[in-house]
Amino acid sequence: MELWSMEMNKIYVLIFFILMTLKANARVRDVTTSSSSMETIYLVMGKSTVLRFSEKPLKGIVGNQNYYSLEFIENTNDVTIQPLGTVSTNLFIYGKNHVYGFILKTAMTGNYDDLVKVHWRYRPNSYTDRKPVISHKKKNLLLKFRLKNQLEFEVDDIVLNPVIKLWILDLKVKNLSDKEINPKEVRLTLTRSNKLLEFQPPAWEKDKIKKNEESKIRIFLKLKQTQGFTINANYENNSAKTIVPRTRLK
Repeated sequence: MELWSMEMNKIYVLIFFILMTLKANARVRDVTTSSSSMETIYLVMGKSTVLRFSEKPLKGIVGNQNYYSLEFIENTNDVTIQPLGTVSTNLFIYGKNHVYGFILKTAMTGNYDDLVKVHWRYRPNSYTDRKPVISHKKKNLLLKFRLKNQLEFEVDDIVLNPVIKLWILDLKVKNLSDKEINPKEVRLTLTRSNKLLEFQPPAWEKDKIKKNEESKIRIFLKLKQTQGFTINANYENNSAKTIVPRTRLK
């Protein structure tokens, strides 16, 4: 009797997942985004969604990496997203010229995006000048710090994006050593009063940094209070830091 009951439970579970799959309606959409907007992408469990860009996507940063899998399709401008749980999060895709922001929402069933064609919103009369729109004047921060004779960091810019309610911290880094450096071996953290701030994993421009070569880094962070914070860098048991004062956040 117990064996029969277990088999029936397996059948019910199978039927349940089949019904959910049948209810999931795929669709193809065109979306237009910009440096000041975040588009919502709708996903369902068990299905992949493709984002298709007009430029080559280089990197992707997911707010919650435990619940989404990204794959960059070779020789295309496509990125596939596979949800691993029904948790909403944000996604940033770095292209050569633009950074695309999205909100990912996943459900067990229902309508979902099968293919999303992503376009960039340009300013009126700017068709001959299709460069990223810079909506603010860069601050002259003059903040540099060095990891002995290995890496030199410079705070290039920090600005608040009011749409996504996150600060965007841009850094420059130069390899001062005699060897190639893998950014994955460099640990960057942001703290205030020795407490870790809420930020997304740093997005490095390059996968390898050769001798005397420079690279860019972008970090999205959430500041509940507009107060200064510390940038900490660690590499091969060496550490260095600098303080970004509150006056630089205005």
